[in-house]
Order: sequence, then C-alpha cells, then structure tokens
Amino acid sequence: KDYFNVELEGDSIPYPLDELLVPPKKTAEELGKDFQGNGYNFQAKVLLLNYCFKTLALERVEAKTDVLNRAARNSLLKSGFVEEGILRSHTLMTNNRRRDTIYYSILKAEYFQ
Repeated sequence: KDYFNVELEGDSIPYPLDELLVPPKKTAEELGKDFQGNGYNFQAKVLLLNYCFKTLALERVEAKTDVLNRAARNSLLKSGFVEEGILRSHTLMTNNRRRDTIYYSILKAEYFQ
C-alpha cells in the first residue's frame, strides 16, 4: 500500500493514498491540541490538493464533515472548497445523535485560479 505522510515537528502520520481525503478517525487525537490552531491543517490541505491535482491529475476533490464542526467547515472554505449541500440525519453517531453531514468540493480550475 502507498502512503502520503504528513510530518509535524518530526512526527510522521501516514495517510494511505487510497484513503487520501478520508484520514484515520484518530488523526485529530494523534496530532493533539498542541498542533491545533497553528495552520498545520491548512498547510496539509495545500499539500494534499497539490498532490491530487498535479500528481494524480484529478479534476475534483470532495470533503465532508459534521455540520456542527465549525472549525473544519471554516478550514475547508479557507482552502477554496465550495459548500455543496447537507445530507440531513445522515449518520448515527456513537452517542445516538443523528449527524447532518455537509459536503464540499473543489475543482482543479478553481484551485489554480
């Protein structure tokens, strides 16, 4: 299996290429609060999008998040993603809450504007 590694201050977190935009659920926990709010998420998105559009020659990249996750939503918008819509009551969470999932996308032409 091929991996795309994200490195933060010497620590490397492997992302399987076939799961490039669906990183392991523990990633945020593994990075820890010390790495949040420092721009690493934005920088990682830039690297991933460059890889997707330049190396893999993709035309479109999608992302999704919980509608309640304002930080993730803002980060996606800052990275150039466009909100596409909300799937209401899309996922049952472990705490029995029904999650609304919001989808975003970015096109190659938009990214390189």
